[in-house]
Amino acid sequence: MENCDRLIQFIDRHTNRGTEELPEIFGEGVGVEDLGVEYLERFLDRDWVQLQSYWQSQSDLWIEALILLLRDMDLAQSRDILVNIVLLGSDESALNAIEYVRDFIGALNPEVRDRIEAKMSTIVLKRF
Repeated sequence: MENCDRLIQFIDRHTNRGTEELPEIFGEGVGVEDLGVEYLERFLDRDWVQLQSYWQSQSDLWIEALILLLRDMDLAQSRDILVNIVLLGSDESALNAIEYVRDFIGALNPEVRDRIEAKMSTIVLKRF
C-alpha cells in the first residue's frame, strides 16, 4: 500500500470519512496524530502529487485533519499543499489553513502572497 493511501485511510478513520470533527484527543498531545505524520514523513514525490489532487474532493472536516498533520511537517511539499488549500479550498478550509501559512508567508512569491491576501479579504467581506 502506498504512503498516500495509508494517510488517506488514517484520516478517513479519524473523521469517519470526513463526516465528523476530529476526536478531542487529536492535536492535544496524546499522539494519535503521530502516525499520520509518520506516513507523511515517508512520502515520495508521487505521494505528494496524489495527495495534492485528492484533498480537493474532500470535505472541510477531512481537510481540517490534513491541515493538522501538514502543519507539523517542515517540507516544501507540505507548505505547497497548505497554500493550495488557502487558494483553492472552501472558505472554511482556507481559514483553517491560513493560520499555518502565515508562519511562512513571507517566503512565498509576492504574486502568491497577493492572491492569498485577496482570498482572505473576500472571505472576511462575505462574513461581515
